[in-house]
Amino acid sequence: MSNSIHDVELFTLSAGPILGLVAVVVALASMASSRLGSSKQQGLGGPLSGQDVIGTWNLLSLNFCLDEDGSKVIGQPAGPTPLGRITFTPEGYMSALITDPRIAHPIDKPWIAMALSAYCGKYDVSKKKNGELQIATQVDISLDPNWIGSKQVRNVRLGEVKDGKQTLVLTPTQSFTLANGVSGWAILTWARVDL
Repeated sequence: MSNSIHDVELFTLSAGPILGLVAVVVALASMASSRLGSSKQQGLGGPLSGQDVIGTWNLLSLNFCLDEDGSKVIGQPAGPTPLGRITFTPEGYMSALITDPRIAHPIDKPWIAMALSAYCGKYDVSKKKNGELQIATQVDISLDPNWIGSKQVRNVRLGEVKDGKQTLVLTPTQSFTLANGVSGWAILTWARVDL
């Protein structure tokens, strides 16, 4: 399997609606974020604090990657221009929504409702031994009932500034395996929304 972004269509077609949904749901887990308090970490874009993540963020990309650093993208489960928002409140609550904005083909219409991923819950932050932050969300409500009551833990860092806006990168704490046996990471990049 090639490691090129040009293989997105092949990935999408070979994955089909069920595997595509699995990838989106797993990628949604990558968004789980938490109240960061005054913790700090050195990220790509500089030190990260709780004040940096509070607010609403727009999803720029949702990439399925063979490597943890995101350099080997093999698919985009929500398409090349995913729709998504994540909000972090100062009180420590988060809410996330992601969908694939592409128009479904008639054969895919039964899967349209499943293209939406959504969950929310209280979040907390902890610092790993190496100083990086991990964020845990205790899921209260989820479109996927299997997530209700679970704790979703993710790594968080500031990304590069794009179009003058700071980005936030959320990644899982470990790789996962799709039904076709491919293991990798779902990496989500967000840009702050100016309200």
